Amino acid sequence: MQFVRKHTVLAAAALALFTAPAAAQPMPQAQQVIDRYVEAIGGREKAMSFQSRRLEYEMNISGTVIGMNVAMRRPNLGLVVMQTPMGEIRSGVNGDVVWAVGPMGAQKMEGAQAEDIRIRTAFDADILFDIYPTMETVERAEYGGKACWKVRMVTASGTEMHRCFDVETGLMVATIQSQGGVEVTAVFDEYKEFDGLKYPAHSTASAMGQTVETTLVNVSHADIPVSEFAVPDEVQ
Repeated sequence: MQFVRKHTVLAAAALALFTAPAAAQPMPQAQQVIDRYVEAIGGREKAMSFQSRRLEYEMNISGTVIGMNVAMRRPNLGLVVMQTPMGEIRSGVNGDVVWAVGPMGAQKMEGAQAEDIRIRTAFDADILFDIYPTMETVERAEYGGKACWKVRMVTASGTEMHRCFDVETGLMVATIQSQGGVEVTAVFDEYKEFDGLKYPAHSTASAMGQTVETTLVNVSHADIPVSEFAVPDEVQ
């Protein structure tokens, strides 16, 4: 009887181990998540090989189509041009000067607006994420039906956003950011390769009853002259 009882207990223990849920996957460090993403899109060496970048986007905002072009050049030159129903809006960064020109006039930008333009035009902001000195993995989440590691990122000036990276592929599947007090989540569902580097090519975001669909039309790494980033005369 003792022999039977002993092996019954062992069998029960073995069955419990077999049927128990697998241990939760430990959260990787933020830098591990970023390093995996960089490898997934083409590698750090490839990313660092480019000195200029021009991205052409088409944005569909609840049926209204807006064209957007982003140009950047190392180390700190950037330009964003948007074609809107109200007219052309240009904004840029030239060293310490952040500016904007639109239908309402020209101005030098400061505070949160200037920070937003700096982040948007920082050369490796969405590739190496080197403008975020503070990064931490906060949870395993799900966006667009994909499990992902959610990483909190904070710039030196305190601007915070979250990005989520696919557990399986390492690719970024979502960005989550507060804009004007409203949380905006963009979900990426496509990547395209340009000159050996993959870029998020399509995203859908919803906020305040509006849907914004952004499509990456083209990327060029051809040299962009410094003169293209000159601060406009009306801003001086």
